[in-house]
Amino acid sequence: MAEKFVFRDMEFRAGAHLWSNPKLRGTPAEIPIILGRPTLFDVVRLARRYPLETLYETNRRLRASREISERQFLRTQEILRNVERVETRTTSTLDDVARAVANRYEDPPVPVECIPTAAQTRRALSHWLPAGLPTIAQGEQYIYLTDVPFELETVIMRWLRWQLDNEPERSSTWLIQGSGGLALSHGGWCAFVLWLTDALHHRLDQIEIGL
Repeated sequence: MAEKFVFRDMEFRAGAHLWSNPKLRGTPAEIPIILGRPTLFDVVRLARRYPLETLYETNRRLRASREISERQFLRTQEILRNVERVETRTTSTLDDVARAVANRYEDPPVPVECIPTAAQTRRALSHWLPAGLPTIAQGEQYIYLTDVPFELETVIMRWLRWQLDNEPERSSTWLIQGSGGLALSHGGWCAFVLWLTDALHHRLDQIEIGL
């Protein structure tokens, strides 16, 4: 059952992904995972565990890497600002925080082409992946999410959030927090490659029949 708590006479419930992996729970690794698809509970809970500036910074980074939409970025920013006002007892109330969830924003146009930096080029498929795929051994082989092929970096983060939402018991076992950040197991990498291959085959099938 999802955890719940009461804050200023209002009850909040956690999103499933927040509690799916005991190894990540309570560590900084949970911040980008949660802010990728936050519930109101999640944002308020994070604001009680970490400095608000850390949450603002993570939200800005997720937008810059296009791991979240502009609409979601603005929604989370507004919730954080209202949480900050509630904490400092200014004029806003927790009702303002709740109303921020319902706000709708339009996403900006997606850039036509993403130009990688020199460091990103070293792990880009379009440049023959000169850095290879470095892995670490932690019982089994893991790859840091910052070492996956550049073109797949955002895709794999979005795929992982979808997996954590839909199959938390299975997918949470794929992730560990290493010295270099969040890392994905070989089993998780194989599951991603299988999903990616299936998605490409499905799209080719659609193209071949004129869809």
